[in-house]
Amino acid sequence: MKEQKPDVSSSQEAPQDLGSQETPLKRTDGKIQVTIAFHDQKTKLLMNPTTQFSKVFAKFYAATNAQAGTYKFIYNGIRIEPTSKPLDFDMGDEDDPEIMAVLGQVGGSV
Repeated sequence: MKEQKPDVSSSQEAPQDLGSQETPLKRTDGKIQVTIAFHDQKTKLLMNPTTQFSKVFAKFYAATNAQAGTYKFIYNGIRIEPTSKPLDFDMGDEDDPEIMAVLGQVGGSV
């Protein structure tokens, strides 16, 4: 039996430069649309609810030419780990879940 790989795909309507997008994407084949907001830009991606976010994060880093691990991803005040899935956060219930990408900061003491 052939193993089926999870599908993480950008919509054909999504901008290549991750700029702001006015046209909403549509859900198809059980996929959900997630929006990643960073700085003053947003990008929309379609993904399966059972796909790990590590694939989406890798696609985000490639599109922004940022080094992996540079950003931390937050959803409703909770950090999203790369091994998490949209189902872990009930994202399928929302129309357009928005994930914030913030620059990671290493803490320390004085």
